[in-house]
Amino acid sequence: MSFISSSRLKFGVVGSGEIVQKSILPALQNLKERCEIDFITSSNEVKLNSLNYKFNIKNLYHHDEVFKKTDHQIDALIVASPNETHQKYINWAIENNKHIICESPLCTNSTEANLFAQNANDKNLKFMTAHRHIFHPLMRDSLTVIKNKEIGDIKYVNIILSQKMNDANNFRLLSSDKSGGPGHNLGIKAINIIRQIFNEEPIEVFAFAQKSRCDLLKNVDEAISVVLRFRNQRMAQCFLSYKTHPCSDIEIIGEEGKIRITDFMVPNKINIMTIRDSKRIVTRRYPQFDPTGHLINNFCDSVQKKKDLSSSIDSTIKDLKILDAIHLSIDLGTPISLKEISERIAGKKKIKIPFFARPRFNL
Repeated sequence: MSFISSSRLKFGVVGSGEIVQKSILPALQNLKERCEIDFITSSNEVKLNSLNYKFNIKNLYHHDEVFKKTDHQIDALIVASPNETHQKYINWAIENNKHIICESPLCTNSTEANLFAQNANDKNLKFMTAHRHIFHPLMRDSLTVIKNKEIGDIKYVNIILSQKMNDANNFRLLSSDKSGGPGHNLGIKAINIIRQIFNEEPIEVFAFAQKSRCDLLKNVDEAISVVLRFRNQRMAQCFLSYKTHPCSDIEIIGEEGKIRITDFMVPNKINIMTIRDSKRIVTRRYPQFDPTGHLINNFCDSVQKKKDLSSSIDSTIKDLKILDAIHLSIDLGTPISLKEISERIAGKKKIKIPFFARPRFNL
């Protein structure tokens, strides 16, 4: 069990990127009655000094020197470093009995996530994936409309998530075995949203990927298109792209109406939800909102008051199983059932991967 230092939780933060600067540290600072920032570590010394000036952080560590120490009295570690480094920091936290909040994507696949979950559960540690959209008022209002059947039973969901990649050094452009690419960085969010809308897991997925002529995207897919099939003749589709105008639109179609959400995850945009049925058109506008404070509050409640996490690692494992199926479908060129993925993880079934690499099309 992790050491709880006082009525306030002590946090260590790994990383100094935009999400740390604009969301995590301000949220922790605004929750002073519940949280304390004990240290931050990063490989960027300039950013460390800048963050210290702005947030007056107690301890600053360059790169991994902090993890050579054994006398840390933090209660929890926030992992907001590049995707490929998540594993080593998560393992350190579990070995040293620290609760964990990790930015998405948590890891490469569901097998890794299962191992994290088992090790964390053995030590009664709380483990949260930082899915901020779960705490957004727009998302909660949408799920309330669906639960109340204001647009009837949901039959179809379509999600478009895209961002234009321009920086060759962006860790999201690393290969998928290092949690790079649109599947890990955009798809995992779309999957989680779709699961919440239908409140169950798909039974089958089918996916296509488009390679790019652009050298910047040589290690990743330029775009992925996915179809997810659910019970009772229901379907979802998502399009994920690294080379189109930033977009995060969601369309939810029921038997008696539909919901359309625009610019849900685009920074500095007003989010709009439109509910339409045969009798009315309702438009709701949501000002720019950062749910990180709500996310950390939920985490503190879970650690201190034994409340349920709104974004647990068990839920993340379900997301990653679907992502595993998506990538396998792309590689094999065939639909993949979720039952097949579960059997593969349990070691009951071997799926043969073609000996050839995924083809690169230059059309």
